Amino acid sequence: MNSIEKQNLNLASKLEPKSVFTYFAHLCNIPHPSGHNKEISNYLISVLKPAAETITVYSNYTVLARIKASKGYEKKPSVCLQAHCDMVPSKGYSSKHNFEKDPIEIVQKKGFLYANDTTLGADNGIGVAYALAIATDKKIKHGPLEILITTNEETNMQGAKEFPAKTLKSKFLINLDNEETNTCCLGCNGGTQIEFTTKFTRKANNNLDSYLTIGLDHGAGGHSGNQIRWKIINAIKMTISLLKFIQEKTVIALVDINAGQVSNAIPSGCIATIALNKKDVKVATKILKDIFALIKNEFFQRESNIVMTIKLTKPKYLPITLKDSNNIIDAINCSFNGVYSLDENYKIANGSSNLGIISTQDGFIRNTFLLRSAFEVCKKRIRSQLISAFYGTNTTYKITDDYPEWTPVIGNSVIQTKYSKIFKKFFGKNLTFSVTEGGLETGVLTKKHPGMEAISIGPDITACHSNTEHVNIKGVGLIYKVLLETLKNI
Repeated sequence: MNSIEKQNLNLASKLEPKSVFTYFAHLCNIPHPSGHNKEISNYLISVLKPAAETITVYSNYTVLARIKASKGYEKKPSVCLQAHCDMVPSKGYSSKHNFEKDPIEIVQKKGFLYANDTTLGADNGIGVAYALAIATDKKIKHGPLEILITTNEETNMQGAKEFPAKTLKSKFLINLDNEETNTCCLGCNGGTQIEFTTKFTRKANNNLDSYLTIGLDHGAGGHSGNQIRWKIINAIKMTISLLKFIQEKTVIALVDINAGQVSNAIPSGCIATIALNKKDVKVATKILKDIFALIKNEFFQRESNIVMTIKLTKPKYLPITLKDSNNIIDAINCSFNGVYSLDENYKIANGSSNLGIISTQDGFIRNTFLLRSAFEVCKKRIRSQLISAFYGTNTTYKITDDYPEWTPVIGNSVIQTKYSKIFKKFFGKNLTFSVTEGGLETGVLTKKHPGMEAISIGPDITACHSNTEHVNIKGVGLIYKVLLETLKNI
């Protein structure tokens, strides 16, 4: 066990509920970005197997454990506690963290847990920790339980999608992936991930004899669902916008551009290299500095930490031809990003697009967008608009993921009523029912189990999918108490 792992466990031992934070620390000590599920799944099995009546592990490393009811609670209806064990691997551009090898370093600040310049993984590690703590504590009173921990939720919801229909026996499902203490989530948007691949040609250009690398870093970033309405800079789109400002005064050619790690996170940084004439370097630099100062002023509420670097660099590649370069810059500049439509009832983005990843590879640039809406036709309209943006370029596209919405049904639900009453007992105020802009596995699982009643709960987790993600320590304990009382009285 290395020093960071020991530090994580030591910190957890001082927090309450101790069992929840200790399990969370163990999860942080095991690398578990989406797509790397075996080690974390093995840990889940080692914890759940001694407590479970039966345990099933699926080929994608999803784990289903059935836990016997407490004595005297055998006739209670079965409840499924559900969470996902993968996390979004997002970090600052200056971070050297390797998500496939290194533990997450937990940091405590003013009542919150953060990570050291990476995502924390409270989404959905806290939910997993809740489930493990309940399953292994014989003092907790509950009816029959099913603990379902899925994999790859953050990329394509593989665990939930491949989970066999009608496998769960539970009447109620409590998804532990909500991120607001004061709300009980009853619905979510569906999502479509789409990739655009644009081919280009490189060619020497004697007039473009200097190379300038422009970097944005330390942007706020965040969850492309729950925070798409916030005034946050998408570093890819903003970098392209800066290049357009330079093009108003001089000729440039794109050399490369790279940013983003996952499609469901607003990119907090971006690096682009352009070729231009030596005499235009000062002009371009002044434009960049002047415009960036205005941008900082415009986004002052959330982007106080964003920085821009400009430096002359030696060429690694020939510039992209002017025709291809202009086509690429214009297409990305015109591509839709942000809120497409707002739901007046739930006050959420009911249609949105996030350009989460851009990468320059051998002969092509790839852009990955995540589109969200509760309506399939809305996602198709956004997709159509994106396709139009790339019209006239040498571009192909493909849909790489799609998952359904979870249509909200508010009222006439035993689990909603019970959780709401217990919440008010503990918090002294009414619970708010909500619908999230993000995607939840609940929509996939309830469609496979008709008649199942579901809610989604969790503590306050802020800036998910970004390197400033943090969770409210007190909220973790409060929601845990409400959850335990709900299981006892359902």
